[in-house]
Amino acid sequence: MRWEDFAAQKRTVPAGPNEPVVRVFAMNTLTVEQQQRIVDLLREGHSAREVERITGHRRETVLLYGRLAGLVSRKSAGGTQAMAA
Repeated sequence: MRWEDFAAQKRTVPAGPNEPVVRVFAMNTLTVEQQQRIVDLLREGHSAREVERITGHRRETVLLYGRLAGLVSRKSAGGTQAMAA
């Protein structure tokens, strides 16, 4: 999934019991601006730990959005290094 596709997705729950769920998060979701800031910092070459310090968001969250954007490999050094762009 491309980052733009992910960021543009609806994040709503169904209005009624028979309507399909578009996307449900059981946790708090970052705003699109916060998500974009994380992705921008990763694209600039900051490590996940640096992005964690700069933004105040957990490293796991940073890695999640990095993976969704295709910037972080799941297997690269424990998942903390950005992939070469």
